[in-house]
Amino acid sequence: MNKHLKQSDYKSMPWKNGLGTTVELAVSPHDPTVKDSPFLWRISIASVSEDGAFSHFPNIDRNLTILQGKGMVLEVSGQGDLSLDAPLQSVTFSGEADVVARLYDGPITDFNVMVDRRFAQASVVVFALENEVPLILSAADIYFLHVPDTSVAIVLSGDQGEVQIESGESYLFEDTEQQVSMRPLGSKPASLILTKISTLSPSCGR
Repeated sequence: MNKHLKQSDYKSMPWKNGLGTTVELAVSPHDPTVKDSPFLWRISIASVSEDGAFSHFPNIDRNLTILQGKGMVLEVSGQGDLSLDAPLQSVTFSGEADVVARLYDGPITDFNVMVDRRFAQASVVVFALENEVPLILSAADIYFLHVPDTSVAIVLSGDQGEVQIESGESYLFEDTEQQVSMRPLGSKPASLILTKISTLSPSCGR
C-alpha cells in the first residue's frame, strides 16, 4: 500500500497526560489479542509550549526529532539529560521512563516515532536532499517519509509515478518492493525525515 498523506489526513488529539495536544500522522493498531499497549507504532507531531512531564508509554521505544524552535533538554530517568538544541536533531528513550522537558527559549514542535519494542523496531534518518537520492524498499518493512514545514517540497519517483510531497506532507509505503528516488523541488535543498519500521513477530498485526 502506498499513501500520500496531506495535512487534512492528520488527526489532532490530546496528550495521554492531558497537558497538550498531538497531531497524529499515522498509526498501526495492535492485533486485538494485545491488550497492554495502545498501538504497534505511531508517528506524530507535538507542540511543547511549557516545561512539563511527558506521558508514560509502557513497552514503547521513542524517537524524538526537533522540527522548530530553539530546543529543549529532556531529563530522562535512568538515562540522564538529553539535549536537543538544533532543528532535526534526534534522541531516543524508553516510554516507561520519567521524562521532564525543559525548554531553552520558547515553544518547540517535534516529530515523534513510537513503537512497541516487543513486536517492532524503528530507525529514523534525516536527509538534507540536494540532489536525487535512491531508496530501496523492502516489502517486509514500513517506510514513512515526512517533509517538515520548514522545508521545500520534494519529488518522489517510483512505481507510483512522480509525486510531489509538499511541506508538512508525508508518504507511507507498506508491503512494497521497489526502488524509489527522492529529490528537492527546485534548486534549494530539502529536508526529509525517513522512518523505517521493521516488525519482529508475525503475531503483532498490521
